[in-house]
Amino acid sequence: MVAKLYGFIAPDLALQRFSEADRSVPARYARAIALYRKGNLGSALLTIDGLLKEYPNDPYFNEVRGQMLYENGRAAEAVTSYRRAVQLLPASGILKIDLARALLDTNTPQNDVEAIRNLELAVQQETGSFELWRLLAAGYSKQNNAGMTSLARAEMAILRGQRAEAQSHAAAAERSLQPGTPAWQRAQDIKAYINSRPRR
Repeated sequence: MVAKLYGFIAPDLALQRFSEADRSVPARYARAIALYRKGNLGSALLTIDGLLKEYPNDPYFNEVRGQMLYENGRAAEAVTSYRRAVQLLPASGILKIDLARALLDTNTPQNDVEAIRNLELAVQQETGSFELWRLLAAGYSKQNNAGMTSLARAEMAILRGQRAEAQSHAAAAERSLQPGTPAWQRAQDIKAYINSRPRR
């Protein structure tokens, strides 16, 4: 964890502190992240791939490889690494969000379906994540699912404290969704919640 923090927050210091001569796992992990943070993607990938060759079942090595690729415009390649990280750590909602973001950026209908499935599972752990609801809104919109898009946007508005917007999106969701379904009930719950809160 200390090595990871050094790599992300102080890459120059990490490269000084963890020299090439240090072949320990924390040192190589810190160097991989520091190299990526400094824009040296090739060397960063070589270093993280070396760790993955030894520890293929480490979810965090797979995660950081996915991040390196995704943030360098290689979403399709990042999907493989994020997917593996999710397989290894299925209880992590954050990893599912990262995977979904990469999947949606590939702009393929099959990947959109997988992205939404992962986000719907992530809701159980990360219900307060604005990014989760933003991605869900984008995914549902790609599928022309107006009701679920509005519901996700209502959730986003609640998290931002935008009462009128949340009320509007929840009402739109309620009109579009099948009455009696959990999503329709959630839209009603959002409207009731907003109406019950004192106005400031």
